[in-house]
Amino acid sequence: VKVDIPTTLFWWQKNDYIGSISSTVTEQFIKLYPQLRPKIIEIHNILSPAFVRNQAKLFQVEKREDELTLCSVGRISYQKNFEAIPFVTRMLINKGLRVRWIMIGPGDCSGIKNSARMLRVEQNVELIGAVDNPYPYMDVCDIYVQPSRYEGNSVTVREAQMLYKPVVITNY
Repeated sequence: VKVDIPTTLFWWQKNDYIGSISSTVTEQFIKLYPQLRPKIIEIHNILSPAFVRNQAKLFQVEKREDELTLCSVGRISYQKNFEAIPFVTRMLINKGLRVRWIMIGPGDCSGIKNSARMLRVEQNVELIGAVDNPYPYMDVCDIYVQPSRYEGNSVTVREAQMLYKPVVITNY
């Protein structure tokens, strides 16, 4: 995306403060607008552990005791790397694990479905789609997985941690 620096700088300068959600976002912004550094304030997303834990109990998701349940939440996009999930699932099955991978989020999942079918893991990869409350799914998992290619400050990782879930994150 091409940014018209003079025009956007004009508008950014009109602000008393500029909120940023992470140090990574701040660094990228400062590269474009170094003169605005004094106006930047980092404000991480505020999350309530009590709210997340209460929402997780609003309905139950079946827990299959004989399977390792993994969960990933996010929009289906290049950034989130969800298309890797069927391949990783196949690798885990080939290693002898019984795996259930729950994927939650909006977007076109046809490529993921095709890969899951091709790899014969369509019974193991559950594409839930967009939901208002992902927490019951996160609560039932054994491990929360964030396979992103790149990410700012993942809110879903923090939410999974609030549900006392171990987290596996790619080195983004």
